[in-house]
Amino acid sequence: MDIEEERQRIDQINSDIIEDIGDRMEVVASIAEKKEEYDEEIEDTGREQEVIKQFRQGFSDIDLPEQKGEDMAEFLISLAKNYQSDRR
Repeated sequence: MDIEEERQRIDQINSDIIEDIGDRMEVVASIAEKKEEYDEEIEDTGREQEVIKQFRQGFSDIDLPEQKGEDMAEFLISLAKNYQSDRR
């Protein structure tokens, strides 16, 4: 496979990631509605720690640094919390 084919493969993977993030944000929106309905706080530190642990382990499983998994989880958590805040 030449470099251009590899780049096309990366472009497809990027599209898949964007679609998955869109799907994730749809679920975030649903959760935000429920939190607002039940007057719950946006921040759920227990759940955030579960997500961070999940990403750390997932990155470790594919031989990537756990810290990078944590960074990714924290970015997604921040995106979700900001989205929920903007909805209120």
